[in-house]
Amino acid sequence: MQNASWVTKQWSIKNWQQLILCLEDKGIVVLLPSGNLEELERAKEICSASEKAQAIDLMSLNEIAYMVQHADFCICSDTGLAHLSALTGTPSITLYGPTKTSLIGTTGINQNHLIGDNEDINQILVSDVINELDKYYI
Repeated sequence: MQNASWVTKQWSIKNWQQLILCLEDKGIVVLLPSGNLEELERAKEICSASEKAQAIDLMSLNEIAYMVQHADFCICSDTGLAHLSALTGTPSITLYGPTKTSLIGTTGINQNHLIGDNEDINQILVSDVINELDKYYI
């Protein structure tokens, strides 16, 4: 889930595209929900890197919660949807930049955090995410 309200909490489009291609190589289909039109446009740009990734049209929070709850796992930017994945018990990796995970990071079983150096989410490498996935979910 690539959307976040702060630019400093957004992992780059390039990183998301590289991650989607790595997941595609592993046979994993990626779905990107969005909460508003701006996020949907960003999701579409990210998904343009792969025919198997899909930017989902705008849905209600209940519909997104259903989708998240039934996902095998989530990879999230530091956003409300990361907390939704924790609430539904969906295994997740959340990418953090400036947020103090000790204060407002996701909590619960199978909630894993990757924190960018110097509070920069874009210091998290695609390989870091794949390594974390391989440890826990794949």
